[in-house]
Amino acid sequence: MRATRISVIVPVHDRSGFLQEAVESLVATRYPDLEVVIVEDGAGPETAARARALAERFPGVVRTVRHPPARNHGPG
Repeated sequence: MRATRISVIVPVHDRSGFLQEAVESLVATRYPDLEVVIVEDGAGPETAARARALAERFPGVVRTVRHPPARNHGPG
């Protein structure tokens, strides 16, 4: 039986220190069909770079989305 796809949305606004730990924790679950979507909500350059690095480190699992026009939209 195939595992159900699980998508985890991780919104981030200038909290790059927590981003790596959060994503690594999700990936460490070893869930077979996991998708992690990092939403850069007006993130500064350091946070945006860390998000892109995580997407490169975990291809096919982590991807990034940036809110246009690159400003903070606040809580969902």
